[in-house]
Amino acid sequence: MMNAREQKELRDQIIRYNTLRDIYNSVGRYVDPASFGMEIEDDGFPPFHEVVEFARKAKEFESTLRKFNDAGGLKSLLRVIKSQKEFDEIDGYIGRFNEDLEYIMYQSFRMSALKALSHKSDYVVELLNKKMVGPHEFTPQSVYSLFDNFLLAQASWRVWEKQVGRILSGSITSAELSSVYKAWKMSKVMSEAVRVKLNEGEQHPNYSPESILMSEMIDLSEESEELVRYRNEEMSSLFDKDGIVVYGNRRGIGLIYYDEDKDKVISMTEFREGDVIEVAKVQVFSREDLFSPSLRAIAVELIPGRVYGYPMGNVMQYQHSQLGNAWMDFNPTRKVVYIRALDDIQKGQEIKLTDEVFS
Repeated sequence: MMNAREQKELRDQIIRYNTLRDIYNSVGRYVDPASFGMEIEDDGFPPFHEVVEFARKAKEFESTLRKFNDAGGLKSLLRVIKSQKEFDEIDGYIGRFNEDLEYIMYQSFRMSALKALSHKSDYVVELLNKKMVGPHEFTPQSVYSLFDNFLLAQASWRVWEKQVGRILSGSITSAELSSVYKAWKMSKVMSEAVRVKLNEGEQHPNYSPESILMSEMIDLSEESEELVRYRNEEMSSLFDKDGIVVYGNRRGIGLIYYDEDKDKVISMTEFREGDVIEVAKVQVFSREDLFSPSLRAIAVELIPGRVYGYPMGNVMQYQHSQLGNAWMDFNPTRKVVYIRALDDIQKGQEIKLTDEVFS
């Protein structure tokens, strides 16, 4: 028998869960506004009132989820869950809440910042040219590129959240601006480093990311704390010690590769049950798309009988088996699939997808 305090705590948790589910189910229209028929203005974004509403929902989602988790999360709702089916549904939602929180916050901030920039472009260009020390001249195009470089990477946007806000408000200092500019240059260089490593590695056997940084003459002798953190996070997330592009998962660094000769996807590290092996974008097909025989031929069932699409990355290269050691988890909000380890997978072992559909 629950006492009055416990009853109130349970009611509060139920309210929080329902709030989180309602917000979560509604933010898809902001993440992909065109697909939901939302008005898109000339700057490529929805109207200001929609952008503001997305920011409000994202902050409420973050705050509510923090309170929900602090108060016990799923465990706190066990008293009112009446069946295994209900448990699985609630557990699935809570998993996605926590998994997608950072993505929702990132998309909201990115949309708000770029929307504001599109309406203050001339002011921001004038500000940067006035405060930037050295032979640099900003243009509307280069300023947008600067913002887009930082806001394109979900892993690092929080590092520069304050600086982006200060640029838009006009309160950034010359020293801060210098660090932002260096990091922007670094971001562009590392993008080129990835391209070279993936496409031209054999032609550049002595290549290293640091060598390209030096060739671009990026002076890192007086780095700010943010720039050091940005540099370390970006480098560690993109490359291992041999300069190979890597994936990240909850328990460490994971590597896979597709062996074209054997038509197999091979693990180059150990994965534990539940680890994310790969994250891949998905082109979701509409009902009209499926009238096309060519699209039907490549369509993958993402949600049984309801949603079909074509995943990118290595997803279409995996062999399938009833005894597969990995499974495909589709996230309809982000329009990505996660390839997750179903069992522990050893280095050098082939990764096969189970024929069973989980969603």
